[in-house]
Amino acid sequence: RDPGGSSFPQPSALPFRRRRRPPERAMRDAMEDIVGAGAVAGSIAGLAQGAYQPDRVVAAPAGRQRAARVAECGSLGGGPGQRPPVVVPYETMRRSFDSGAPKSPNPLEAWRSVTTRCQEEFGASARNQDIIADPAGAVLGGGGFIWIALKGMNREPVGCIALHRHKDDSETTWELGELSVLVDSRRQGVGKQLVDMLLRQYQEAAGTGEPLWLRVPSAFEASSPFFERMGFEGDTASDTDGGGLRMVYRGARAPQ
Repeated sequence: RDPGGSSFPQPSALPFRRRRRPPERAMRDAMEDIVGAGAVAGSIAGLAQGAYQPDRVVAAPAGRQRAARVAECGSLGGGPGQRPPVVVPYETMRRSFDSGAPKSPNPLEAWRSVTTRCQEEFGASARNQDIIADPAGAVLGGGGFIWIALKGMNREPVGCIALHRHKDDSETTWELGELSVLVDSRRQGVGKQLVDMLLRQYQEAAGTGEPLWLRVPSAFEASSPFFERMGFEGDTASDTDGGGLRMVYRGARAPQ
């Protein structure tokens, strides 16, 4: 009671104020939502002990002074107030699945399921069955990258994409391939998220002057405006090996 005789409010009568989570706790919560609490705990413990290892170390691209950051370690999607789709690297998913983290789909099964279902829908066939059967060897083993889009509380695989690295004696090029989105998840921004993640990694991993290209089969040339909006242009001077439209990336994320 103050000298004037009025009473101070008791603690129970004070308005409730939610305590703000510290940034490190908010980051941990977000990581757990993607890869599972067990995997996050193991990574943080390893980091504290100085034993943490990234998914993969990417060598410095040709013609650039600094080493490439591994953009594939992150994820993309699930903005404020939203749940997935979340785009997750293949290797991150594999590590989470191998650790037994909850709601962690098998990345190999997810990759095969999405690509095969889309091929069956359009009556297409894989250009190389090894890419479908063994993506770790056929894509990652050559220095490429793979991402899978996961949707909903149960992390259902709904899309995928691959960034292939082609290297011969004279040059290195990069190819966008296997862009697949299941029919129930189309026109929801999943394809754009997948391509955007691929472009982020291409910008980091490719050397100066190493082009990124894709082939749009004749049956899917109606999709070319989508790729134009993402920064690709038609390359009519190039051989498309069997028809279709070859497109080359000319956007802002080309390595400088």
